[in-house]
Amino acid sequence: MKTPIFVFEDADCSCYETLQDASLAYEAIDVMNNIFTAYDSEGRLLQMSAKDKHDTVKISLAEEVPSHQEELKERLVLHIEYLYKIGKLDNIDWLSNAALSDLVNEIVKFGYDR
Repeated sequence: MKTPIFVFEDADCSCYETLQDASLAYEAIDVMNNIFTAYDSEGRLLQMSAKDKHDTVKISLAEEVPSHQEELKERLVLHIEYLYKIGKLDNIDWLSNAALSDLVNEIVKFGYDR
């Protein structure tokens, strides 16, 4: 698993510097309701789990080999387009040719969630 960790709730994107930061940011009941999708920075799908509503959220690999790069890329592009629309970015002309690593680096520039 390679950080940063990205967690999506619908179109909302959160970026965490560490696995622990991501785990602590979510309530078990929400994780149990499967409202989040998580990825590492290389496009590995991650599993978010909790045994009961009082449990600490755990995040683990759902796959060893990253097979969700395109899905993550599409979601990051949508998030970057949103940031452009609300005036947080001046230019997104580069977006159509961006590699996944470029998108990850752009999101990281905005800082990490806690």
